[in-house]
Amino acid sequence: MLESDVEKYFKKKIEEKGAWCPKWESPGIRGVPDRLVFFPRGRMAAIEMKRPKGGVVSKSQEKIAEKLRNLDHSVWHCWSKEEADWLINTFEELGWLQ
Repeated sequence: MLESDVEKYFKKKIEEKGAWCPKWESPGIRGVPDRLVFFPRGRMAAIEMKRPKGGVVSKSQEKIAEKLRNLDHSVWHCWSKEEADWLINTFEELGWLQ
């Protein structure tokens, strides 16, 4: 399975729950997470997608994740469709999804 397969699956499932999940591309800044998730009531999370086997978080990705967390933003990593389901369930339990 490819990273893009996990990413498409997550996007489809999270948007079915009422969130908006655009791709995040930032020219000139390496390491930004793959997806932003905007939830109802002003919540937001950044999601770094990785392929299930061999996916590695780079130093630039770690640095950006740390910077976002230091600004009190939520950053998550997702390596599989099962983790995507777990993340969505977690967001529901947190009350971020309706």
